[in-house]
Amino acid sequence: MFPRRYFFSSLLLLGLVIFMAWRTSDGQKRTACDISSSKKFTVIVLPDTQYYAERWPDIFQSQTRWIVQNKDTLNIQCVVHVGDIVDSYDDHQQWRAANKALQILDDQVPYILAQGNHDIYNNAAHRLSLQLNQYFPVKQFLEKKYWGGSMLPDQIDNYYIRFSAGGLNWLVIALEVFPSDKSLEWAENIIKIHPEHRIMLVTHCYLDLTNKRVERKDRYGPEDYGLCADRTTTTNSGQQMWEKLVKKYANISFVFCGHLSEPKDDTGRLASIGNHGNIVYQFLFDFQERQCGGNGYLAILEFNPEEKTLLIKCYSPYLNQYFTDLEHQFCYSLDLFK
Repeated sequence: MFPRRYFFSSLLLLGLVIFMAWRTSDGQKRTACDISSSKKFTVIVLPDTQYYAERWPDIFQSQTRWIVQNKDTLNIQCVVHVGDIVDSYDDHQQWRAANKALQILDDQVPYILAQGNHDIYNNAAHRLSLQLNQYFPVKQFLEKKYWGGSMLPDQIDNYYIRFSAGGLNWLVIALEVFPSDKSLEWAENIIKIHPEHRIMLVTHCYLDLTNKRVERKDRYGPEDYGLCADRTTTTNSGQQMWEKLVKKYANISFVFCGHLSEPKDDTGRLASIGNHGNIVYQFLFDFQERQCGGNGYLAILEFNPEEKTLLIKCYSPYLNQYFTDLEHQFCYSLDLFK
């Protein structure tokens, strides 16, 4: 889906990346990646797992087992789930399947879960996330070294974790689907008291499949659902999140999301300039419309502090197969590592 006018000198094959430098619409230069640095680290993004929880739990488990098996080889620091953990919020069998798959990560790799629209009762005036917090209670995470904190003491609807890698301290903040103004204010306060940390945000709906931030009235945007319809609380689209939060802080570096997918169109990316001249890298990954609910594909983000690059690959542990097209394998030069 990314504009076809950009050309690369080669595909990534057999672990070799030879990309010609190019620029995004925001002027960000992309360059060749050297993935040999011993200081590199990895973040894994788990796209919507709703159909795995519903019908193919073995695929879900293949993802988390692979992550644990490769945590040392890839130096995996964090797993980020973009939401829609399950397909039906009130189906306890799906929640048990999701819990079983994600428990494989416990005490192995830090992970954070964003709340998706399928994870809550979203046809009511208020957000109800009873099952999410029943199967993934705050108390399960409190003793983890990576735990940061939550907006409410008994909910993971909005919370954050921490890790250190590449000579930097990082916070990963998960925000509820179509976050309320109060959630954005909470996140803003967390960011303000951590000015020396780099920030990754994850929320279920943010970008669309045309590499644009979702607007309020867009299909599958906030107003396309009955969530908070009585206006007793607020909702925010991806564009509103950008205006109210993301662009305002120099240390916000990444935003991850899912939610939107078509059979042959399931990624999105956008590099935008924040108020302080910083580049914010925004990514959508969601493979649910492919065979078997996504065939187990996940996103591997390899950070190389020495070369100041980010290499992104999409791989399925279930199939033991990479995507080899340029929509699913690409590289950025980064200004994060000094």
